[in-house]
Amino acid sequence: MPPDEASTSTLMWTMTMLFEVLVISLGIIFAFFAITGSMVWLEPRILGTSRLYWWLVKTKLQYDGRTLHPMHHGGGGETYKGEVNKQGQRHGKGKCVYPNGCVYEGGWKNGLSHGIGKCTETNGNVYQGHHKNGQASGKGTHTWADGNCYQGQWAAGEMQGKGKYNYSNGTVYEGQFKANKRHGRGSQVDTNGTSTQGEWEDDKYLHSLVVSDALHALRSTPSIDSKSKDA
Repeated sequence: MPPDEASTSTLMWTMTMLFEVLVISLGIIFAFFAITGSMVWLEPRILGTSRLYWWLVKTKLQYDGRTLHPMHHGGGGETYKGEVNKQGQRHGKGKCVYPNGCVYEGGWKNGLSHGIGKCTETNGNVYQGHHKNGQASGKGTHTWADGNCYQGQWAAGEMQGKGKYNYSNGTVYEGQFKANKRHGRGSQVDTNGTSTQGEWEDDKYLHSLVVSDALHALRSTPSIDSKSKDA
């Protein structure tokens, strides 16, 4: 074989081998990702703002939250799929399954549930509505497994403000709440049709609205002694 043909043959063989090695390497890498489902090496704290990391973020990278963010929600073990921010925190829309089986799906902000979302507990309780800084806050509906249901205002994870509570036995209360209890003005209709309107305090009925208005007027009326002093 002439020298020129031998050199050409050797070069083509070398290029063919390099191409095969490249293909095999890429196959191994993709197989690894497909099997593990976890891109551990793309940890934001390691890669920082690399172009590859941000390309994956923009394409809504799905990752195992247990591997990347063990500090969230009490020690890790969660599985999260969704959007993240520059710091690798859950941010945007996503779904998280916790070790105890509870599932939250909805909005996130800086690693915490934020915005509209749905939380389903393993015992059958379901909350759907607004969240703020990881807690129910704003308008939302909580349905318990025993049939009780609350629709109304929430603050820091508690029933707070105006709302409506439907008891499983058919009783319905509508009015003010404070710290998960009936507190303030409200009306209640029992299962026998009896309607009660008045003032509640610490989940207990105090008196009717007529009495409440009278007491309020009495408290706001200046006393005789204060009038004498002013004169």
